[in-house]
Amino acid sequence: MGNRAFTLIELLAVLILIAMIFGVSLPLFLKFTENINLDTATRTATSVLRTARSFAISGNQDHYVIFDNTVDPHQFFIYDGTEIVEKIMKASAGVYIFKGDSDTSYPSADAIEFTSAVTVDATSYTNAACFTPTGKLDEEADRSLYFANGNSENTPSRCNRITVNSTTGHVGIFKNENIE
Repeated sequence: MGNRAFTLIELLAVLILIAMIFGVSLPLFLKFTENINLDTATRTATSVLRTARSFAISGNQDHYVIFDNTVDPHQFFIYDGTEIVEKIMKASAGVYIFKGDSDTSYPSADAIEFTSAVTVDATSYTNAACFTPTGKLDEEADRSLYFANGNSENTPSRCNRITVNSTTGHVGIFKNENIE
C-alpha cells in the first residue's frame, strides 16, 4: 500500500522532455562556441600585431607578422628577418582569415590585405605586415584583416575586422560585423 514508484510512461515523458531541451540548447551552445573561437583568434592576432610593433621599436629593426591562410587551421607568427621570434599561433578550427573586398558585401577568402613579402626558411610569404623601427606600418595605406567563422571559407556567418593604421601602427578591432 505504501509503495509508490514511477511508471514507465512517466519515465519516458521525463526522458523525452530532457531530449527536447537538449535538442534546443545544443545549436545555441555550438554557435556560442564558434563566436568565442572567433573572438579569441581576433584578440590573439591583435596581440601579435601589437607585439611585433613593440619588438620593431625596441629592437630598432623591421618585424613582420606573417599570416598564412594556405594551411588549415590558418596561422600567424612574428619574424624579425632572421628567425621566428614568437611561436606560431593557429586560429581555431572553423575560423578563417579573410581580406576585405570592396567589390562584395563580405570578405573574400583569396588574399590578405598586407602586402609585404618575406621568405622564412625557404618559404615565401606575401601576406606579411611589416612594422618599421618607428612603429609605423610599411604600407602606403591603412590595412584591414578579417577573421570570420562559418561552415566554410566561402560562407562566413560573422566576422571581426582588425585594422592597422599605416602612419602610427595603431591596431584596432571592430567586432561582430554580420555578413549577409
